[in-house]
Amino acid sequence: MFRNILSSPSNGLPLKDVISLANRRLDDARDAKTPAKALLLCGDAKALIKDAESIVNKSVGDQTFNADIANAYYEHGKLLEELGQHSKAQKSYIKAEKWGYLHVANHHSDPSQLAGPDAHTLGSFISPIALSAKPTTATAISQGMSDLSIAHVIRDHVDDEAPSKTKDQTTRGDTARAVQMIFVRDVAPSVAKFNLPEIGARITSTSQLAYCISLLHHSLESKEGFDRSESDWLKAIESDQDEQRRLRSMAVDIIRAFIRDELKTPDVVSEAVSLAAVLEQDEFQKLLRVFVDGIDQSLLLEVHLLEGLAYLMKNSLPESFDVDDLVKILELLSIRLKGVHQQSTQHTYQLALTVSRVLDSMVDSQVKGIKRKQLHEPLSQYLKNLQQSSDPRLVYQAAYAYQALQYIPDGQTILQTMLRRTGKVVIGISGVVSAVKALDLERFIDGLQDIQEGLKGAGEVISMVGNASENAMTSAENGQNLLESLKGRLSFTHKSAWYPALRGLDALLQEGRVAEFERLVRESVCRRDPAFQLGVCQRLGELAINTLWDTNTRQCAVSFLGEMYANDVLWGWHTSVKQLVLRILSKLTEFTEGDVANHAEEILQGLMQEKQHPDILLVTPPILRGSRLLDCVQNKPDVKTPLLQLKQERLKEVHDLYIFPRARASSGATETFDLTSKVREFLSSSKKVFLILGYSGAGKSTFNRALEIDLWHKYGKTDERIPLFIHLPSIEKLERDLIGERLRKANFTEKQIRELKAHHEFILICDGYDECPQARNLYTSNQLNQPGEWRAQMVISCRAEYTGADYKNHFQPTDRNNRENSDLFQEAILLPFNKDQIHDYIDQYVILRKLLWKAEDYRRALEQIPNLQDLVTNPFLLRLALDVLPQLLETNSEFSKERITRIKLYDEFVAQWIERGRKRLLEKDLSPRDKEAFRILLDSNFNQLGIIYLKDLATEIYNENEESRDNKTWKKSFFDNNDGKNLLREAIPLVRDNDQYQFMHKSVLEYGLSLAVFDPNTYAENTNLWPRSFRRGSASSVLSFEASDLKEDTATAIEQSLLVSPFGKKNLVDESSILQFLGERSQQQPLFREQLLAVIERSKTDKTVRIAAANAITVLVKAGVQFIGADLRGIKIPRADLRY
Repeated sequence: MFRNILSSPSNGLPLKDVISLANRRLDDARDAKTPAKALLLCGDAKALIKDAESIVNKSVGDQTFNADIANAYYEHGKLLEELGQHSKAQKSYIKAEKWGYLHVANHHSDPSQLAGPDAHTLGSFISPIALSAKPTTATAISQGMSDLSIAHVIRDHVDDEAPSKTKDQTTRGDTARAVQMIFVRDVAPSVAKFNLPEIGARITSTSQLAYCISLLHHSLESKEGFDRSESDWLKAIESDQDEQRRLRSMAVDIIRAFIRDELKTPDVVSEAVSLAAVLEQDEFQKLLRVFVDGIDQSLLLEVHLLEGLAYLMKNSLPESFDVDDLVKILELLSIRLKGVHQQSTQHTYQLALTVSRVLDSMVDSQVKGIKRKQLHEPLSQYLKNLQQSSDPRLVYQAAYAYQALQYIPDGQTILQTMLRRTGKVVIGISGVVSAVKALDLERFIDGLQDIQEGLKGAGEVISMVGNASENAMTSAENGQNLLESLKGRLSFTHKSAWYPALRGLDALLQEGRVAEFERLVRESVCRRDPAFQLGVCQRLGELAINTLWDTNTRQCAVSFLGEMYANDVLWGWHTSVKQLVLRILSKLTEFTEGDVANHAEEILQGLMQEKQHPDILLVTPPILRGSRLLDCVQNKPDVKTPLLQLKQERLKEVHDLYIFPRARASSGATETFDLTSKVREFLSSSKKVFLILGYSGAGKSTFNRALEIDLWHKYGKTDERIPLFIHLPSIEKLERDLIGERLRKANFTEKQIRELKAHHEFILICDGYDECPQARNLYTSNQLNQPGEWRAQMVISCRAEYTGADYKNHFQPTDRNNRENSDLFQEAILLPFNKDQIHDYIDQYVILRKLLWKAEDYRRALEQIPNLQDLVTNPFLLRLALDVLPQLLETNSEFSKERITRIKLYDEFVAQWIERGRKRLLEKDLSPRDKEAFRILLDSNFNQLGIIYLKDLATEIYNENEESRDNKTWKKSFFDNNDGKNLLREAIPLVRDNDQYQFMHKSVLEYGLSLAVFDPNTYAENTNLWPRSFRRGSASSVLSFEASDLKEDTATAIEQSLLVSPFGKKNLVDESSILQFLGERSQQQPLFREQLLAVIERSKTDKTVRIAAANAITVLVKAGVQFIGADLRGIKIPRADLRY
C-alpha cells in the first residue's frame, strides 16, 4: 500500500478512532462520483484497517475490536465487488472470515468472475482514450483521463506481502483486460528506405549507400524479411561481386575522406557516422579513433565530435567495441568532464550524454571490474556534483549516467542474471542491434521485479522506485519549480530499476514492438518513478517527431504523452514530467506537419497550459544533412552552393502586394478556380506543361514570381525539384539550350550544369512567351524528359491576345512519334479582378504605402470616376491607378467629372517614376564623372531626356525582337555608361537582374513604343505650325482635300515622324496593346488624328506608306472614328483590321 510506506495514515490515533476513520473512508468511497476516486478511498480504508490489525495484534488477548475489524473488511470487500473488482473483494471477505465475520460465505463471488473485473461495469467508467486504438482529441483526454486505467490503480492496493509470480502475472492479465492499449499492435520498425540503384549507377546519398550495404549484410544471415524491391535488388547484385566491392569500397573511401578532412564540420560528422553500422571492424576502429583523438587533443571541446561519438556508441553492435577501448574512452571522457567546468553547460551536457552512451555500450558488452578507486568512484562523485546544475537537461542526463555506471560494478551480476532469464539475448540489456527478438516481455518484467527485490534484499533503500513516492503531489512539491522537483526526485546514491527498464524500452522500439513498449511502461515496477517517466516521455517524443514511423503510430505516441500528463491517478503528479510533456507537445506543433501537428495541438490546448520552461531533453531525430564526402569520392561537382546563392538572390524579389488570382480552364468555361491550387495540383501530377493565358497586365508575371518564391521555400524540404524562373526574351537559344543558358546567366559552370542535367529535376517557370515571336514549341525543341535530356515540368505564360486557333501546337507536349498527348497538357485563363479582390488589394496597398489617401478615398475614386472601375479589373492598371490617383486628383474633387483613360494613367505613372528617379539621384553620392554627367542632363531637361531614352530603347527592343536576334550593335549605345546613360537607366521603369535589364512590365515597353509614334510633348509647342485644314474634326474633311491644296514639302513634314517610326515600318495590326494606346492618344490629340488621316490619304499615290496607312486606319477604327462620307477610293491598307 503506497500511502503507508511514507507514513501511517493513522499515526498516533487510538484504535477506536482508527476503525472509525476507516469506516468513514468506506462511506466516502460509496459516495464518490467516479470509480477511480472510490478505489483510492478504498485503498485508504484498507490501510487504516491494517493499522487497526497491527494495534490489536500487539494487544495480546484483547479481542474487543475483532468484530469491528471483521465488519470493516466485509464492507471493504462488498464495496470492491460493487466496483467490479471481484478478486480483491474475495481477499477482503477472507480477511473478514479470519476476524470472525459469520455470514461472509453468502457473499463470495462466483469463481468464474475472479479472473478479472466485470467489463460492463468497468467499461462505463473508462475514458475514450483507453477504449480507442486511435488517438483521441485533447478534450477527451482532459475530461476523461482521471477515470482511466482502473486496473493499474488496483495494483497499488495489493497486500504488502510480495506477490508470487502467478499472482503478479494474474494482475497483469487483469490489466490487459481492463484497459485497451493506445498502441494496439506492433508495427514495422522505423527504417529509412531509399530507391535502390541499378548496378553501376551513381549513388545519390551516403544514406542510400548505408542502406545498400546493410541489405548485403543482412542477406548473408537470412533471406527473409525483405520487401519485393529489396529482394529483386539483392537477386540482381548477388552474383556481381564487382558491384558489391564497389559499394563497400565507396564506404571505405568516405571514411578515409573523413579522416583527411581538416574541418570536420557537423554535416561531415553526421555523414561519416551514418556508415558506422555497415563498416568492417578495421574501418570502424579507424572512425572511432578519429573521434576519440579529436576529443582528446582539442583545447576546446567540439560538441559535434561528442555527438558523433555518442551516435557511434548508440547505433553500433557491442562486438564492434573492444572492452579495453571502452574503458579508455570512459577514462578520457571522465577527465574531460572534470575539466569542462569553464566551458558552457552545453559542453557539459553533451559530455554527460556521451558518457551515458559509452556506459550503455559497456553494460551491453558486459564489461566487468573497472577500477573502482581510479574511475568508478571519481566519476560517480562528479556525476553527483552535477545535480547542483541549473540546467534540468544536465541534471537528468547526469542521473542517467550515474545509474548506468552503477550497473558496471566489480563482480555484481544482478542485471546479467535478469538478462539470462530473457532467453537468447547475450549482447546486453538493449539487444538494440541484433538479438532483440529474443527479449521475452513477461520474463523481462519479472527480471525488473527481481532487480528491485534484490536491491531491497541487499538492504538498500530505493528512493523513487516501485511503490514509494508515486502518489499524488505532496503539499511541499506543489510550490516547486521544474528544476527543484527534478532534483528532489532523482537519486544519486543508489541503484534504481528505471535504468534497465528504459534500455528495455529502447530494445522494443528498435524492433517496432510498440504495443509491448506500452505494456512494459504500464506494468514496470518503476512505472510511477518520475525518472522512468521522463525517459518514457523522451522516447515518445522522439517517436512522434520521427517521420520514419507511420502517422497513426506517431499520433498514438502523442496520445500517450497526453495521458501521462492528465492521468494523475495512474501516473502520479510529478512537476518535472508534466512540464516535459508540455514542452514536447509544443515542439511537436512546431516541428511536425499534418495530422501529427494537429493532434499535438489539440492535446496541448486541452491540457492545462503552464509558462514556458527550458528543455529537459532534446527531442529530435538524427538528421543527415548532406553527402559532401560521398560527392568528393564520386568526383561530384558542388551544385548546392550555387543553388543556395540562386535561391537567396531570387528570394530578394518577394512582392509585397499579392492577391491570389482566379482562372478558368478555357474561354468558354463557366467554372472558376484558384489558380495557385490548380498549379500545385498539376505539379503533383504526371502532366508536363501548364499554360497560363491572360491579357496584358492580367498578372501572369506576378503569379509566376509568386509561384517561384513558394517553390523555393519548399525546395529541400518537401520538394527536391529545382524551381527555375526564366524570362524568355532574355534567352538567345530558346529552342536548343533553354535551361543551360539560364543557368550560365546564374554563374553555374559547365561541369555543374552537366551534373544538374544528369541527376536533378526542375520546375521551369517560363515567362513572356509572347515576347519571343520566333519561338517554337519549347518543350519539344529542348527535348525535355527525353532519355539523357533535362527532366522538368513546365509552367509557361503567354498573352491571350497572341494566341491563334492552333496555339496549343506551340505548347502541347508530344511523344516520340510526334503525336500530341493531351493527358500531359493543362491550361488556364486568368480572370480579371473581381470587386472583392480589388478591395483586398487596396487594403494591402494602403497599409504598406502609408500615404495620405485612405482606402475609402481610393474606393470612392474608383466607383465615381467614369470607366475607371472597368480599367482596374486589370491588376497592373489597378497598381498604376493607385500610384497616380492622388497626384491626378484632389481628394475632395468631383470625381464624377473626371475622365481617366489607360494612356493617361501611363503618362502620369511614367512621369512620376522619372521624377522620383531624378530626386533619388540628387540625393545619391555620385562619382565625379557621374556628377558632371548628371549636371549636364539637368541643364538639358532631365525628365524629357528620360522620356526620349525610354521611347528610343523601346523602339530598339521591338526592332530586335522582329529582326535578327544576333544583332547586338545597338545595345552598346544604350547600355554603356557614357553620356550619363547609366543615370537615365536608373530613372526609367526598368528592372535589373544581374547584367540583364528589362522593362518592369511589357505594357511599359508598348507605351514607350506608342510615344515613339506620337509624343504629345514634342508637338505641344508647335501646334500653330500645322495648317488649319489638318486641324478639322472629321475624317471626310481631310480625306476629301485636293493634293494640290498643299505643298509637297509641307505634306511630307506632316507625316514624316510617323513614317520614320515603327509605325511606318512594322505592321502593328496584331499588337492590340499598342493599338489601344495609339487609339486613346488619337482621341485626346487632334494633331495625331490628323496625321493618321493624312497618311491614309497619301497611300493613294505613294506605295511606300502602305504599312503606315494600314496601321493608321486600324488605329482610327479602334478609336471609334467614323468614315461615313469619306473618299477611300485608291487607298492602300494591306492587312488592316477594320473591325471595331
